[in-house]
Amino acid sequence: MVLPDDQALIEVGSCDAATANTIYSIIKTKKQTSGVQYTLTMDIATKYGAIHLQGFFDEIGQTGLRDTMVFEKLQKEGVVTNGLEGWMADPYDLDNKKSYLMNLSEREEYDEMFPEHPLSVARSLIKGLIIDG
Repeated sequence: MVLPDDQALIEVGSCDAATANTIYSIIKTKKQTSGVQYTLTMDIATKYGAIHLQGFFDEIGQTGLRDTMVFEKLQKEGVVTNGLEGWMADPYDLDNKKSYLMNLSEREEYDEMFPEHPLSVARSLIKGLIIDG
């Protein structure tokens, strides 16, 4: 997947359920003023046909709180060193050295700590549609 310099891949996944097969992706895009927008794209194949869904989840108000809190935690733990070393990486291609990548705070493990964050909301929608649906 080739993305412009202001976008980064967060997650790609799939699910084969009894009622539908789903492929989804989450991409983040730098907003021009501040913060990011997460775009969730889902393609769902059902026995009735294909469904293409797209949702946009924007950081609004105070941005960067999740990033700041997780960054400080991981810096204290020694996971992030020498400034930003270890903070950003492509989740599927560790050789990708693009300047704008997923950061560690965007891992799913931090969604419970920040349930109102737009990325957490996007993932909860995925779970609701795939697991519960």
